[in-house]
Amino acid sequence: MSQTLVNRLAESGSPYLEQHAGNPVAWQPWDDQALATAHRLQRPIFLSIGYATCHWCHVMERECFEDTEVAHILNTVCVPIKVDREERPDLDTFYMSCCQALSGRGGWPLNLFLTPDGRPFFAATYIPKQSRFSQPGLLDLLVSVQEDWVRNREQIEQSATRLVSHIHDLFSDSSGPLPENAIFEQAVQELRQNHDDDFGGFGKAPKFPTPHVLLFLLRLYDLSQDRSLLNMVDSTLEAICRGGIRDHIGGGFHRYSTDRAWHLPHFEKMLYDQALLLMALAEGHARTRRDLFRREAVAVAEYMLERLHDGDGGLYCGEDADTEGEEGAFYQWTETELEAALPPDTFRVVQTVAGIRSDGNILDEATRQRTGKNVLARVADTADAAERLGLSEEQVRLEWHRAMATLGGLRAQRPQPFLDDKQLTSWNGLAVAALARSGILLGEEHLIAAARETADWVLETMQPEPGRLWHRARNRHAGIPGFLEDYAYFIWGLLELVQTSEGQDYRRIALRLADTVLSEFADLKEGGFFQTHAAAQEPLLRLKKVFDDALPSENAVMLYNLVRLYGSGPTNDCARKHLRGVSGIVRQHPQGAVFTLFAASFLRPLEGHGTWREK
Repeated sequence: MSQTLVNRLAESGSPYLEQHAGNPVAWQPWDDQALATAHRLQRPIFLSIGYATCHWCHVMERECFEDTEVAHILNTVCVPIKVDREERPDLDTFYMSCCQALSGRGGWPLNLFLTPDGRPFFAATYIPKQSRFSQPGLLDLLVSVQEDWVRNREQIEQSATRLVSHIHDLFSDSSGPLPENAIFEQAVQELRQNHDDDFGGFGKAPKFPTPHVLLFLLRLYDLSQDRSLLNMVDSTLEAICRGGIRDHIGGGFHRYSTDRAWHLPHFEKMLYDQALLLMALAEGHARTRRDLFRREAVAVAEYMLERLHDGDGGLYCGEDADTEGEEGAFYQWTETELEAALPPDTFRVVQTVAGIRSDGNILDEATRQRTGKNVLARVADTADAAERLGLSEEQVRLEWHRAMATLGGLRAQRPQPFLDDKQLTSWNGLAVAALARSGILLGEEHLIAAARETADWVLETMQPEPGRLWHRARNRHAGIPGFLEDYAYFIWGLLELVQTSEGQDYRRIALRLADTVLSEFADLKEGGFFQTHAAAQEPLLRLKKVFDDALPSENAVMLYNLVRLYGSGPTNDCARKHLRGVSGIVRQHPQGAVFTLFAASFLRPLEGHGTWREK
């Protein structure tokens, strides 16, 4: 039988895999055929995981996967497999955990060498073609892997087996008693220590918005009336809204900031970030009554419903960071471009408010040199800009908005970022939750109506039968059996709709979906929920994901759903069992599992402790 492989990604249905369908690398999708080929040829698998809007994924494609020299060796030495992390969150979770264990870091693109049965023995994120400094290049890695596979295969297999066992131990040792007050206090203390008092947010750089952390702090503020908790939320939301992570022209938020000040973003825009920030802004406005948070909440909802809406109710995944091979080119401006586009007085306002410079107001990530390009952010507040320019604050606001409208018209003539037009039940569920909750809090009926429309779209498109969900749809075709995240996030959305005037039917649907989760995803022995359903064919990947990342843990969200479905008192044995099933991991690192604590705070009283009971 021929050992020649051909690229099989053209018919994948994934925008990310389609981007690689023309590569000379003989990419295989992750399926039975690819795994059988690796087993038959007894070659290691080269697994590369990424997503369609990822800048560094594009960089590695240009440097390595479009290169015929790399492709020839890769196709000869390995069975190369490409995975869209958004389509296969189970694969991404397992192999990202392996990468972090092997290399101490994570990110995308995620690249691993695996044994033919899928056990990893090398992992890295971005890999250049040629070795440089202390980083091995892909060409040298392939030569090394080929030699080691022939000479040291037994040791490789043993090492891979130990790693897999270690990962499963990390995820399986999760149970413990219900969290007591000290665990909440430890999480808050860790957040206080990590809070950036100068720029808002948590940590130094890079900075992610992590809206679920803000929701946790708001919940504890409600219980304690500790103003310092609200202040951390307030400063973070304000910094995000004023920084370059906010697209001040077109709306929406970029994925994260590369610096402490929220100024220079990685430019992709993801649906889940928009949804969770919408919810955090609406909740923030409900406590502070700040007009800024109301305006920004409405603006991000408008971005979601205009740019990411498919016209039928479903919402697309996101927009690319790159245009024409350059990250952020769509969003950046030279001083000359701005001066030519705007009237003199308007330009002076933008120059002052945004800190526009002739040599650029951003630094290249790698070289730390100024690029000549500027990101639009509100680095000077309105009052300060008005004083410096001799204008009223109202004039400054007027000129800023005039400039954004003018620049929006010019920007529309540029090449547009790629739109990842697949739709995920999980992320649409988050959008339903955010639109419904913000609509209620802000008194915006059109947001509630949009939430109902998206929920109904999911039920029509992503529900093969009552009580079951598909994970992904594209071009009106749905598939991939749902993961825990699909059920948990969508039930959350339905339960927010239950709070509206037309929500009772959604409760019945939520209960049926919850029954599926309890019967097919639950760890019946220890409690908690697996990421994949009981019939999943790859037990290697069946993990309980407890820690939050860019999104709140689906285990935490499902726990929150159970509290809302079955009550918050001590008779809710179902929720309490599943909280115990993940509490051991929560105790190890409370700051990394704050949404589990958010959900647990509704299970009152907590094993005899009353401090966190709702007042």
